[in-house]
Amino acid sequence: MKAKFTLAVGLVLALAALGGCLFVAGAGAGAAAYHFYDAQMQTIFDRSLEKVSAALVIALEKDMRCVVIAKGPLEIKAKTLDEKDVVVKMEYISANMTQVRVRVGIIGDKDFSELILHKTAKRLGLEK
Repeated sequence: MKAKFTLAVGLVLALAALGGCLFVAGAGAGAAAYHFYDAQMQTIFDRSLEKVSAALVIALEKDMRCVVIAKGPLEIKAKTLDEKDVVVKMEYISANMTQVRVRVGIIGDKDFSELILHKTAKRLGLEK
């Protein structure tokens, strides 16, 4: 448990050092840190790639009312109701750790991207 907390704190500090915006939700281990950089909202979920991918599809379709147009093992493409492109890229870090980057539109919609990650975290049981 202490190792997860240390990892979460380290991630927050590393992301803060990169500049940009940082949003932290929750407290203690399991907290989700969202970082907006290069027109993408990024985070690391403490769940497997398969669980994160499934939660992302449900969050996009049911919570965000997007239309998923393509789903690969490491990327999901969707469209918002107002026809903005949504690109979600996932990266395997370990058996129970997955990095996710979300880009909405050409220049990046920070709020919508953050909401996708928040809804995904809720679907994964990481946030209330």
